Formats: sequence, C-alpha cells, structure tokens
Amino acid sequence: IPALHQKFDLPAPFVLYTDCPHYWRYHLPGETEEEFSTRLANNLENLILKEVPETIAAFIAEPVIGAGGVILPTTYFEKENYYSLLVQSILKKYDILFIADEVICGFGRLGTMFGCDKYNIKPDLVSLAKVGYVNGVVMVRGRGGRHGMGFEVTISVEYLL
Repeated sequence: IPALHQKFDLPAPFVLYTDCPHYWRYHLPGETEEEFSTRLANNLENLILKEVPETIAAFIAEPVIGAGGVILPTTYFEKENYYSLLVQSILKKYDILFIADEVICGFGRLGTMFGCDKYNIKPDLVSLAKVGYVNGVVMVRGRGGRHGMGFEVTISVEYLL
C-alpha cells in the first residue's frame, strides 16, 4: 500500500484514521470482542476530542471492510452489533455525520439489501456503486480519470437529463 500511496499523494494530511476493527488481528491477549470494541470506540472518541469535534465533517466506514481482507464487524453474528452501536452513539454525541460505504456489500451481497441492514447500522448517508445506470439517463464524457484504488477508472459525469 505505501507504494500506491506515493503515486496518489496519499494519505491525505487532512484525513484522520482510527483503529481497524479486526478483532482476530488486533485484540490484546485475553481481550474479549466486547472489550476490544469498547477500547476501539474509546480510541475513536479520544481522536475526535483531540481534533476538536466541530472540525470533523464525517466518519466514513464500510459495514464490512473490503480493502483490509473482508473483515466482518466484531460480534458479527449478533444483529445488534456492539461495535457499530458504540461508534454510532459517539458520532451522534458529537454531531458528526456517519457515511456508510456500501460499494462492496450493498445490493444483496450479504443477504440483505445493504450491509447496514445486516448489522443494524443507521448511517446519515450511504455511498453506492456497481448498479449501473439506465441507458440515456446519465451522459458522460469519453474521458476517464485516474483513481487511487487498484485498476479502477472513474468517469466524469457531464450532466443529467
């Protein structure tokens, strides 16, 4: 990833990163999933307080982390996901938008319409992709743009009919 970051001036200096909620890789010895979730939620809140909550526009997260190895949320067998409930309560407390990135797990890929439905996540906004557009509804330029993830190419939207 560092080599990819260099090509696209990443990571952006104005973007904050919190802990990866991958229990099996990052839990402390003897730490339960609930304790792990609480520790990560506390770390998130401390990061928000350190940066001053009013300067944070949004928290963006995937219901299932695709780029990190298709990581399911901690306590993922439970409908009431403890980690996501903690995160959501912290974001509401500081009036920070929660944007769910459903590009990987949206549109039925987890057995529900969206990953947010599967894990009882209530985001303020959702980003979606891979559904296609009805022909003739969106006009695009024939010029693609470079994107910093793998082999993807973005196409600029010219205008909507």
